[in-house]
Amino acid sequence: MSNDGNFLAYFISNQPVGRATLVIKAVNSTWSKEIIVENAANGNFSTDSRFYVFNKCADSVCLLALSNGEEEYINSAKPCQLFGKWLVYWTSFPGNPLILRDLETGNEQRFEQVSIYKLNKNGSEILITRQSGDKQLTVELVHLDKRERGDTLFRWHGAAARDFTFSADGKKLAFWGKEHDSDPASIWCFQPGSDTAELIVSGLFMDFSKDIAVNDIASFNSTGDKLFFYVHKHLEKPALNPAMSSVDVYSYKNPKLQSEQLRDGPPNSDFMFVFNFADRRICRLGYENEHIAFATLDDRTPNDQQKYDHLLVEKDGLGDLRFEQYWNPEARISVYLVSTEDGSRKLLCYKKPVNIAYNYCLSPLGKYVIYYDPFKKDYFSYNISSGTTSNITKGGKIQWTSEEGSDYPDSAYSVWGNIAGWLKNDSAVIIKSRYDIFEADPEGKRPLVDLTNNYGSIHHIRFELALGPSWKIDSDINPDIPILLESFNSENRNIGFCKVQAGRASNPQLLCSLPNKIELQKAQDADQFVLWMENAETAPNLFITKDLKTFVPITDIHPEKKFNWIRSELITWKSQNGSNLLGVLYKPENFDPKKKYPVIFTYYERMSYDVLEFTIPDYSTGGGIDIPTYVSNGYLIFTPDIWFKVGYPGRSACNTIVSAAKYLSKFSWVDKEHFGLRGQSFGGFQTNYVITHSHLFACAVSTSGMSDLVSIYGSVLIFGGGWNRQAQCETGRERIGATLWQRPDLYLVNSPVLLANKITTPVLMMANIKDDDVPYEQGFEFFTALRRLGKKAWMLQYNNGSHLVHDKADQKDITIRTKQFFDHYLKETPPPKWMTEGIPATRKQIDNGYELDTSGKKP
Repeated sequence: MSNDGNFLAYFISNQPVGRATLVIKAVNSTWSKEIIVENAANGNFSTDSRFYVFNKCADSVCLLALSNGEEEYINSAKPCQLFGKWLVYWTSFPGNPLILRDLETGNEQRFEQVSIYKLNKNGSEILITRQSGDKQLTVELVHLDKRERGDTLFRWHGAAARDFTFSADGKKLAFWGKEHDSDPASIWCFQPGSDTAELIVSGLFMDFSKDIAVNDIASFNSTGDKLFFYVHKHLEKPALNPAMSSVDVYSYKNPKLQSEQLRDGPPNSDFMFVFNFADRRICRLGYENEHIAFATLDDRTPNDQQKYDHLLVEKDGLGDLRFEQYWNPEARISVYLVSTEDGSRKLLCYKKPVNIAYNYCLSPLGKYVIYYDPFKKDYFSYNISSGTTSNITKGGKIQWTSEEGSDYPDSAYSVWGNIAGWLKNDSAVIIKSRYDIFEADPEGKRPLVDLTNNYGSIHHIRFELALGPSWKIDSDINPDIPILLESFNSENRNIGFCKVQAGRASNPQLLCSLPNKIELQKAQDADQFVLWMENAETAPNLFITKDLKTFVPITDIHPEKKFNWIRSELITWKSQNGSNLLGVLYKPENFDPKKKYPVIFTYYERMSYDVLEFTIPDYSTGGGIDIPTYVSNGYLIFTPDIWFKVGYPGRSACNTIVSAAKYLSKFSWVDKEHFGLRGQSFGGFQTNYVITHSHLFACAVSTSGMSDLVSIYGSVLIFGGGWNRQAQCETGRERIGATLWQRPDLYLVNSPVLLANKITTPVLMMANIKDDDVPYEQGFEFFTALRRLGKKAWMLQYNNGSHLVHDKADQKDITIRTKQFFDHYLKETPPPKWMTEGIPATRKQIDNGYELDTSGKKP
């Protein structure tokens, strides 16, 4: 959406077939422009909302004027970028000149022989580098202001330069550089009032030896009076002695397995320093195995802590942080608060598991450190200036832990992402509970305020701040303006929006609640929203709204109307112990209650969140099932949510799936003699368990699934990083909650291979030698057991496959074989020859055996 909210740009993929259509459309009129492009490449509106710029193909830039729809094509141009009012692109003419066009005036500036460029934030200056024939590098900072157009602020000559970094106000420029090849790397900086770049950090500072060097520039702080950078210690790899054995010596004293050490290489050897411009002092902030705190567990991207006078620094242990943190002290993390003035540090958290240590975060202005204490079950605030700690949620008795993590052994720690935002000036922090939104005083003096007034808990509605990913913290909330929340109804899965007021406990002002999956975007400079909405039955389309109550459709794209599409329905039933269960039933659009339909059950953990997902038919990767294709061809698909009891993952899955099958059996339109199972990975384990404990199912497909928890417990996953599976069995996905020696009985009862003799269900498996998640021996072990027992079993092993298959030929193959397998056992079609006759190894990649065997032979 353009900044003024008056225009939208979007791509329609595969229209025409194999290409894409770019549509630029006015929101408040009928004007629109459609342009066929090679692919859905990115485009951008100018900041003043006057132009839309995109690449029609690899070497053609289009500048579209939104006032009159005129298109100007700039040929022989490499991909373009917009920086404020500037359109910047390289041309393929001799010398590859760099062109800057001022979109406000149309004037252009041309720079020859440019290898690198970078504009400051306000677009007033450009950094360019040029490489001469004698390999001499020239760095220039050029003023682009209208009054002094083209003025060169400084030139620097050297052998190498990189990491060009502007301060937030665009006035300072720092970079890593060497004047001569033999020089140590140093940091140079241009400052206003100077006509040259000044050496501020010499590569020889602190008498560093030749194996230690300035490595990277991180950033300026927000005021530009500090510059953060990294120093790297080069670890020379000793030459190997070919006469010596290549043995790996494993020792019980190693903090990390040799297999993981070989994967990870040497320990972290990048240390953060800071240069203070005021007194020109260099201060060390980081040491071995330390890094500044990160934004999320999965996205290891540094946050904006460099703005402040303090950093949160995490010190890693030497062990496996992810998988051994619950028993190995060397696999835990300590958190320090480090001053960027003098490097002094305060220990906040000593050798705690990742889920605890990663909850520490700084407030936007750096006044407080907020963290959750899983033992006291409250949030605390540490005031950096006073050194005092306050319980900021005391007396609330709130369920802060996530519902999604509640069936894991380590559920007490599952609060990641609960810090949702901050009011201006660090005056209050917004914290999410399981359902509601709270405002807490970081000083701990004002009482906790339930902004949603317990409405979420009462109605099972989860609230979070709208307009951003759930992990992104809104750092500057205006308390005088209502806060926009997104709502998710846990019972019907509807998504909606509402408003609450900071500082006040009141029921949310409901704006809408819709049976759609929704993505929301707001215009930067206008109260205009665009929504992407879809559900299982309707393809994604775009809508415009100003109030989130009434929605004006912008697109009307419905490829699903060409097919017998699906209908999704939430189903509730009782488990064998009487608890309420939830699942999704997918029916064909032309569902006929007078017919009988075979049912395939597919599962993992909780899949009912996908009830509103529009699924595009595609080849299988060996993972999930292609719901639209199967349903369109006469199947019903059921996806039950499974909640696990710690210690009994197999029994939990079996009780849920079997109770779902028995519930559906009551309907006249269900063919209860033709139930199938489909599970992958952890779902594959569940499939293996169910067929050893139930005879309800006519066939089963199990891909990349576990079968023997005793053997997997001590296994090392060579293709998956060298780590062992103990922690995953104890506290992770398998949820046993104890070691093998504490509760051997739980590992035995959750090992389907031990009951393979009880199986009567034909099963199709996949186990790939290069599996990077589940050791392939798990599948081989189960298959060879079934083969030895004379059970009906087939196993697929793809040379290029891993936990899934990614090669298109393999995807097509497993799609065909799975469909033929289900069709035979659930629709009683003739079996294919690969099931009745097999494929000899000598005929691999020669015969595929897809032909149906019409001789009457049974598999």
